Amino acid sequence: GVGSSPLSNEIVAGSIFVVVALVYVVVALTGKLQGGARKGFAAAVAMADNILQNCGPAVENYLRFLSSGGSDFPVELLKIAGVDLSKPDAVLSGMKIFEQTLRDFEEMIEK
Repeated sequence: GVGSSPLSNEIVAGSIFVVVALVYVVVALTGKLQGGARKGFAAAVAMADNILQNCGPAVENYLRFLSSGGSDFPVELLKIAGVDLSKPDAVLSGMKIFEQTLRDFEEMIEK
């Protein structure tokens, strides 16, 4: 169950992420998702991946990002958290992470 081990927490978090991502894909495929929402999703994925890969420093940057409030344009504030949406790499990276997470989830389901 949730909280019984780190692995169970990861499975729950991964499952929730995949469900949300699938809803996102369906909405995007129907053409009802604006460009800003696509970039927002990519930014969220990139921030989460940055935290998982870099732990402490990424968490500190994320907290600085949160504490910045609306003090600047969103694209500039995201740079504090390590996400630069002015470059296509951030969006492409987010989509690659989503693709890999979806593959991992499919493999878990098949087992």
